[in-house]
Amino acid sequence: MKQKIAIIHYASPPIFGGVERVLADHIETLVSCGFDIKLITGAGSQYRTDIEYCSVPEINTQDATNLQILQEVLQGQLTETFNRRKDFFKVRLQELLADCSHAIIHNIMSMHMCLPLTLALRELMAERQTNVKFINYIHDNVYLDDEIKEQVCNLPPVVKTWLTTLPEAHTTVAISHARATELAGIYQVDPSRFQVIHNGVNVLKFLNIHAEVYQYLRQSHILERDVIFLYPTRIAIRKNILRALQIVKDLVELKYKPALLITGPIDPHLKQDATGYAHTIDQFIQDNHLEPYVFQLYRSALFGDGLSHYDYVRDLYIMSDALLFTTKAEGFGIPIYEAALMSKPIVCTGIPVLRELAGENAFYLDEDAAVRPDYDQLMNFVFKHTVPSFRKIVMQKGTTQAIVENEIVPLLTNS
Repeated sequence: MKQKIAIIHYASPPIFGGVERVLADHIETLVSCGFDIKLITGAGSQYRTDIEYCSVPEINTQDATNLQILQEVLQGQLTETFNRRKDFFKVRLQELLADCSHAIIHNIMSMHMCLPLTLALRELMAERQTNVKFINYIHDNVYLDDEIKEQVCNLPPVVKTWLTTLPEAHTTVAISHARATELAGIYQVDPSRFQVIHNGVNVLKFLNIHAEVYQYLRQSHILERDVIFLYPTRIAIRKNILRALQIVKDLVELKYKPALLITGPIDPHLKQDATGYAHTIDQFIQDNHLEPYVFQLYRSALFGDGLSHYDYVRDLYIMSDALLFTTKAEGFGIPIYEAALMSKPIVCTGIPVLRELAGENAFYLDEDAAVRPDYDQLMNFVFKHTVPSFRKIVMQKGTTQAIVENEIVPLLTNS
């Protein structure tokens, strides 16, 4: 039986704000990790068929009774209407959370938009009448926004206490160290009280790449490499793939951890010679123990159809750090233009046609394959700006997929 996780917020997709976007990205990755999700919100809809959507309209911040209660509270009044709504929330949440191991609560404990719900959750946490572990996920706090802070200046003292005292959650999350420091001042606790989990970016959606390509790169640990070279080529002798392999071998000996992605497949017009060359490539990889560093994609389950999906090649450009093009001879050299359109550094043989295409915008290898490049210069060229290096950090650690799998999933499975 799958572990079921409740996620609670005022609204959810197709309504989109900053928190709703994070929530949707978290759900997507948690589902892919094998969790069942119960989404409890006041505004939104069943935007995914693979989750349980529970609409509680009373949570909607624009609900008429909520708006009435908010105005009364802002004027310093806690009325019977407030208490009835709070009691309703307690009963309803106990019902909804009965089959959940954890409840991730986004912003409700630190904002003023539905205070009966805030109090109901505080009481459920304090009373410990349920086996649910509550995760208080704080993106914002009412006292960190100058405009809202002016609106809530007349809150009853007890309500101020709810918003400035941490509830008895199992874990309290802040979305950055800077935010944790700010929250520590409000709650009068040490910043270490907060587990910092960055929001991240959904790399699949933002870069519009195929999920299967991204998963292949992650599962093969390619994204963790110091440098990812792409060689989009068929297997043919004139493509001089052995020289690319020699570069990888040299970098490994220099203590780098490279990855070389060779698209393939074998050139069907030169099949006999190309097949023999493929065996030579395999032997070089085996003799020099390069199996962890070289990925012949045409042999993988994903790319084994001869890369009929040209969009996959585009994905590989996006996810790579540089084009490595060690060909001996070309009539043109389309990868040069492809790499340029993707703003990727180009490392290529200095044959006339490639110099004609790339001009001063490439790192040229000597036409004599026996002449080794200056690897310090080569790597400085690939990462000559801080942006590519920062991009690599984000790709490794700043994606929603990496953050959820490495930081949120352990909260749900190790406690």
